[in-house]
Amino acid sequence: MPSATQEQDKTLPLFSHIYVESELLEPPWLSTVEKFRDRFTRATLVELEHYSQLTQRRSASWLDQKRSPKLILARKHGELVYPCSDVAPNFGHPNFFYAVPMQNCLYDCEYCYLQGMYTSAHMVYFVNQNEIIQRVQELARELGELYLCIAYDNDILALESLFGVARIWMEGLREESGVTVEIRTKSANFSALSDLEAPPNFILAWTLSPQPVVDRFEQKTPPLKARLKSMQQALEKGWRVRLCLDPLLPVKDWSRVYGELFQALDEAHIWEGLEDSCFGLFRMPKPYLRQARKARPESALLQEARSKEERGLYTLGGPEQHQLMEQVKNALEKRMERSRVWQT
Repeated sequence: MPSATQEQDKTLPLFSHIYVESELLEPPWLSTVEKFRDRFTRATLVELEHYSQLTQRRSASWLDQKRSPKLILARKHGELVYPCSDVAPNFGHPNFFYAVPMQNCLYDCEYCYLQGMYTSAHMVYFVNQNEIIQRVQELARELGELYLCIAYDNDILALESLFGVARIWMEGLREESGVTVEIRTKSANFSALSDLEAPPNFILAWTLSPQPVVDRFEQKTPPLKARLKSMQQALEKGWRVRLCLDPLLPVKDWSRVYGELFQALDEAHIWEGLEDSCFGLFRMPKPYLRQARKARPESALLQEARSKEERGLYTLGGPEQHQLMEQVKNALEKRMERSRVWQT
């Protein structure tokens, strides 16, 4: 477990309760539970049979749980690694998979698809990280090559000082040359990994937004400047870094706002060191959008997403969408080879 305490970062959650699956109260998992109990000394420990008893309560309020998230310790059973849909970009890798070492996110973005995917905002930590890693290794041997995302359903780098998930995965897969791992983040927390030598097969993928978008839609996230500084630190240390401009949102004065974002990126001198970049509009499958509207009924953004695009996903309407896409696409291709610019 990392050595940092909760009090060192006031943005980290102070869990009032830790829910633990019954099977974890026996060896070999008990020692992991005890580490968490020692770490969160003020939390009340509650036993439950299966984590779904808490995460699948239909009467739960997503926003209330976001304000006071609980921690759930569980063991992941069944399939441990999942094939990605063609909606997500594979960056040229045919064997495209994802894994879920943690479920749910510290941040509270208005557009997040997790509020449509899950009915609970409580954080779930799966104690059998090494079993999931072993399954990745098996798949890599079967397929010869594997591209894996482990931060689609979470932001593990934001919580690295508490859980150390990224470090566990880097230790487990650093020598697996056939496995490429993406860790996507909105955090400014590269310092939690800065003591490590950059693993050659890991990509840190930062999602950046203009500050007006951060202020309006990305609650609890670090400001643009802090994320950008963290990106710069990773590049200086020799890490592979991806730039993600996703989702693009046509806010008021969007052309100027996104122009200022690119000005900030230019001033940071990051272009030469980047692995690649991706960009895309806000979009969400209809079932997720329906649930997200229930979770956040006051959101104008979610209510206005009524245009169906060619992949069957719902997005915002209006010509500004495509104008913004074109502006960002042109700006990226002006600064990077076209082969390193991916549309999501």
